[in-house]
Amino acid sequence: MGTKNNIWLDHLYTPIEFMMLAAVYLVSFQKSLYKYTVVGVVILFIILNFIIVMMGVDITKMNSMPRILESIFLISMAILYFYQTLHNFNYTYLDKDPVFVLSCGVLIYQAGISMAYAMFNDALAESYNTARICLCIVFVLNIFFYAVLTMALKRSPVK
Repeated sequence: MGTKNNIWLDHLYTPIEFMMLAAVYLVSFQKSLYKYTVVGVVILFIILNFIIVMMGVDITKMNSMPRILESIFLISMAILYFYQTLHNFNYTYLDKDPVFVLSCGVLIYQAGISMAYAMFNDALAESYNTARICLCIVFVLNIFFYAVLTMALKRSPVK
């Protein structure tokens, strides 16, 4: 592609990550209204992501705006899952529910990631050291989120 870095991969990773996590929420929601909302949000995110990448963000810059949108949508889905869990309480211990564990991780991870990505391009313009701080936050949150994914997979029922 003629670029000297691999930032362009984030333009592919963001929608794929969003669709995978949205699929988990799609399967876990019980009301059809929630399921249709998830499908609509996925379609909206793909369209917005395409528009932002084609018209707004250069492929050699950090994919900040789609990351922030992803965070907003996934945090909303996690809160909606908490609301559903509150009204249809099926578990004695919430840590046994894999989607609840995933939702807790999504809240922390996406809140931190959206903050770091919102500041990254401006921090890079300021200095490399400031941008490195943002990347360190992202790296630590990635390790945390992959640990949460492992815990959620361990708690998921085997069929």
